[in-house]
Parts: sequence; structure tokens; C-alpha cells
Amino acid sequence: MKVVRAAGWLVAVLLIPACGPGGGRKGGTSSAASGESDLTSPGFNLSGGGASGPASTGGDGGGFGVRSRSAIVVTHDVAPSPPSLPPAPSSGNPISDLSADRVVSGTAIIATDVSSAGGAGTRSLTVNGGDLVVSGSLRSSDRLGFSLSATGAIFISGEVRTRGGDLTLRAARVVVTGTLAAEGPAGSGTNGGTISVSANESIFIVGGSLSASGASGVDHGGSGGALTLQSGGESRVHGSLNVNGGSAGGSGTDLRGGAAGSIRISGAGIVVESTVLFRGGSATSSGAGAVGGDGGLLAIGNEAAVQLFGILDGRGGSASAPASGSAIRGGKGGRITIGDPSYVASLSFQEAQDVSNGGSGDAAGGRGGSFNLLAASGGIVLSGGFAAEGGGSAQASGAGGTFTAECDILGGDLNSGATLLVSGGSAPAGAAAGSGGDGGRVELSAWFDSMASLSGSGGSIVLNPESLIAADGGASTGPSPAGKGGTVHLEIPQSHVSIAGSVTARGGAAQGSGQGGLGGLIWTDTDANANAIGGNITVESGSVLDASGGDSVQGLGGDAQWSTNPFFRAGSIPIAVLLDSDSVAGGPNGGGVIHNNGIIYALGGKPNGHGGNVEFHGASDTSREPEPGDVRTSGDGTGANGVFVSD
Repeated sequence: MKVVRAAGWLVAVLLIPACGPGGGRKGGTSSAASGESDLTSPGFNLSGGGASGPASTGGDGGGFGVRSRSAIVVTHDVAPSPPSLPPAPSSGNPISDLSADRVVSGTAIIATDVSSAGGAGTRSLTVNGGDLVVSGSLRSSDRLGFSLSATGAIFISGEVRTRGGDLTLRAARVVVTGTLAAEGPAGSGTNGGTISVSANESIFIVGGSLSASGASGVDHGGSGGALTLQSGGESRVHGSLNVNGGSAGGSGTDLRGGAAGSIRISGAGIVVESTVLFRGGSATSSGAGAVGGDGGLLAIGNEAAVQLFGILDGRGGSASAPASGSAIRGGKGGRITIGDPSYVASLSFQEAQDVSNGGSGDAAGGRGGSFNLLAASGGIVLSGGFAAEGGGSAQASGAGGTFTAECDILGGDLNSGATLLVSGGSAPAGAAAGSGGDGGRVELSAWFDSMASLSGSGGSIVLNPESLIAADGGASTGPSPAGKGGTVHLEIPQSHVSIAGSVTARGGAAQGSGQGGLGGLIWTDTDANANAIGGNITVESGSVLDASGGDSVQGLGGDAQWSTNPFFRAGSIPIAVLLDSDSVAGGPNGGGVIHNNGIIYALGGKPNGHGGNVEFHGASDTSREPEPGDVRTSGDGTGANGVFVSD
């Protein structure tokens, strides 16, 4: 065993360059979308709605979950081109009246404006032995719905529209280049209807739009409806889908935005290159009380290869009012589930900035959302950006969320050059007493074990030089404390881990007289099967691991995690950084080789924060005790130094 106390690091501390998104050791920042403007850049946003007004609270971020039998890949490729469309028939039985249910033999064509009156219920048009073509307009009054079916194909190049009634299309093939709408009248606050499209062979939506959004209202917005695309063959979406909740705006009390609806897509092959809207409705009152609608659901299921591109907007609705009423609260962010109820075959989705932040609020910020990726085999490749940061608040900022990526036991490596942000929210500058949110958690794992499996490969984790992981605490103002650093945990049973780029779990910065945040934990384990012959761990040249305590402008600096007992024990003995390639203390094997070619910080925050403990449990090239490399565990001022331990 080797124990080294840091000494003489003061000059080095002062010269540490800024690193990570906050710069220096200042902790995390977060700017969650308020839900007021439309998204213009590709990617998805599941952030909670922002809220403004007395005692307002931001909505929590939503969730993105994937279960795939094979690889999950973030791709640089451009979106697939729309498919070639079959030609629609130009002649057939003209339909100019649908005042009653009809059954037609041979191809039918609606080329003019056709209206159908009636109350609630459904008007049906059935085509036997041919196709149905709607190149004109088919509209209903009240909440009358339509059921359209054909033994051949259905072509919609015009529009089919109800005032909130349900729409059902059934055919061998469905091609939509026009409009399907089941929306209530604007200002009515009525709910959107249901749109159900099913086809035995294929569904192609190219340049078309499907909308079951809730209507806006004065006291409340309508809820979005349910939109389902179910194909026995391909489902290709190159248009727009909308199940937004309706907005509410007026002078009443306790206004409520409508909750977004749901979108479910299945098929033998699924491509979404589209604008997909499942956003909660906003609520804006000039009276008292307002609650934004929750974001909805986008679910893509069954065992198919899935390609996901475009703009996916599932934000919670914003809320604002000058007086509190029952509540002023932003809506929760929505959910995207891929592989529910059954695993998809594989997933590729475009490199973008994908966000699930907590919403901002005067009294409390929302919690960051969650990302959960599971590949049964084939591995995971990450790039672009993923953010699940807490929402900022003038009083209590939200905690950061979670990011989990797991390669299961059947094999595959985890390779990341992505930016992963789960930092706590920060109080806005000028707030009298705003606390910082605690950092969240990043879990990366690859469970293939070559010693337990006769087939397969992989099991390594590689963080590329462009990789950035931040689980920092948020900044505080006034006498309030800054947020604690979170946890970054990498775990495999046998192979190797290579860490390049930046990994931080720093305590947040106190911008006033509050205490700087406690540093977090950075933990890498390559001996999860506990056989004492774990894989090698390499901290690459130029990389930074930082679990330092946060600074304070006028108060006490935060400690990095430390203990009088320097040996780590999960849940009971704190430590700042642990690299563990030998989970069996005193076992017969030395474990994997640990190389630190970068810089590891576990510094006490300024002023007077205690330095943190760092432990390497494994071997070096020449002995059973790893060498520290550049490890900095200094305390600041009267704060004691941390220790380095190798075993």
C-alpha cells in the first residue's frame, strides 16, 4: 500500500486552466427551454416547462429510453431520402356526398369539397376492390369522425379534417402527401381526436401532415389526441406529426395548458425524418395561478431497424401569472421510448443537441430528466450532445438528471465522443439567496465478460478526446450553498477503459457568502466480476478528471470528498476519485494496469476547503502498486490536504 499526502501545490492550483463547461472550478450552469418558441435545429427536446411568478416551480425534464437487440449508433450520416411513391389513380367512382355511410366497388375518388354533417359518431367510406383517393377536401361538422378503408391503397393528397372527431384509415398501403387533422376549433379548449392509420404493406407520409392537437382556450387548453401508425411493412415519416396540447390564456384563476397526446409508430422498418410535436400547452394568466401542460409520448416499438432524424419537440408547457393562485408550475417534459413494448432490432439517430433539462422557476427549478440506452449486443456509439441539467431558480435550483448507457452481456463496446451534461441548475446572478442544484449521475457500462462467455466480443469503454462529461453542482447566490458534485461511474467486468477528454464532478461555486459545493465522485471499475484480474485503465495524455470542491466568493470553500480512512467503501467511506481494476482486496492477482497520463484534481475549494482522497486499486507495469502520475489533492488555506492511496 502507498499513501501520499499532497504538499506544495498552491502555485499549481493557482495556475490550473479553466476546464469543463463552467470554466475553472465554478460548478455547472443550466439554461432549460421555457417552451415559448419553436425548435429550429435537429434533435429532441424533452425539457420541463419554465414558470414565472410568485412561488413558481419549473417542470421536471422528461425521459428518453431505448432498448435495442443490436447496436445503438449516433450517426453523422444525412437523413434518408423519402421513398419513391406509387402513382395514385386518376379515374374512378367520384364521391361528392357522404351524408351517410357508403360502400363502393372499385376505385373511389374525392376530388371536390365534401362535407358531412352529424353529431358525435363516425361516418364510414369503404372501398372494395380498388383504391381510395382524396385529392380534394373531406370535412365533418361537430365532432363527427371518419372511417376510411380500401382493399387497395389510400392516397391523401388533399385533406381530411374533423373538428376533433376520430379518423381511422385502413388499407393495404397508405400514402399521405396532404393533411389529416382531428383538431377542435381554435379557442374552444376542446381535446384533439384520435388518428389511427394501419396498413398491411406500408405507410408513407411524404410532405404531409397529421395533427390531433388540442385546441387553445381561455381557461384551459385541450389535450392532444392519440396518433397511431401501424404497418406490416415499412413506416416512413417524412412530414409532420402533431399531438400538442392547447394553450390557455386569459384573466381567470388557475389556467391550465392542455397535456400533449401520444404518438405510436410500428412497422417492419421505421424511418422518422420529420417534425414531431408532442409538447404541453402553455398557460398564461393575467390573474392568479397557471399550470403548463405535460409533454406527451413518442413510442416506437416492435422488432424493426429504426432511423430517427428531424425535430422532436416534447417539452412541457410554460406557465406564468402575476399572482400564485393554486400553483404556478411548468409542465413536465415528455417521453420518447424506443423498444417498447418489444426491443427494436437496432437504432441509428442523428448527431444533434438532445435535451431534457428541468424548467426554471422563481421558487424551484425542475429536476433534470433521464437518458437510458440499452444495447443487448453490438455496442453503443455516442456523439453530439445530451443534456439533463437542473433548472435554475432564484431560491432552489433543480438537481441534475441521469444519463445511463449500457452494453449488455451479449457483447459490444461503448465508444463516446459526446458531451454528457447532468449538472445541477444555477441561481441567476442577482438573486438574493438562491441555492445551486446538486449534480446528477452518469453511468456507463459494458457487461460482456470474455471469461464467462464462449462467444461474442467487446466489453470495453473508450472516451475519445472530444468527450466531455459534467456532473457538476450548480452555482448559488447570497448566503445559500452551492450544489454538490454528482457521480460519474464507468464499470466493466474484464476488458479495458480508456479515458480521454474531460470528466468533472465538481462542487458548485458560491457567488455570495454561501459555502462552495462538496465535490462529487469519479469512479471507474474494470473488475466487476471480482476475479482480481480486471482490465487496464488508462487516463490518456491531455485528459482531466476533476472532483474538486467548489469555490466561494465570501464564504467557505467546499471540500473534495475525503475521509480519515482513505480506503473506499461504497456508501460509507467517501472518496473523490477511484480507479479500481482489482475488486478483491489482498487477492492473489494484482489486477489490471492503471496508467494516469492526464491530470486528476481533487482540490479543496477556495477558501479553506479540504482536499479529497484519490485511490488507485490495481497494478503498475512493474509492481502491484500503481504509480499516481499527476494527482492533485491539495486543500486550500487552512483546509487539509487529501491523500493518494495505491494498493
